[in-house]
Amino acid sequence: MSFSGLASVLIIAAASANPAAATPQPPSQPATAEAAPAEAKPEKMICHQDKVIGSRVSAKKVCKTASQWAAEKQDAREATEKVQSARWKSE
Repeated sequence: MSFSGLASVLIIAAASANPAAATPQPPSQPATAEAAPAEAKPEKMICHQDKVIGSRVSAKKVCKTASQWAAEKQDAREATEKVQSARWKSE
């Protein structure tokens, strides 16, 4: 038997001889929902290519977070609704 084969047999024998070592131990500090927000990840950046008006070739790369893109979309939607709902007064 080779050395690596003998080593693997010894490791298996040692693990089966001590069943307490094989049982998973409960964590000393339970994970709570409050711990997760403290370690919040930064938002992922999303990049878009905005075409430059007046050019067929040029484009500008704009990178923002998902929440920034959503806020910009909401602002544009509100501006469009405001313009479309405005009544013109005839003189």
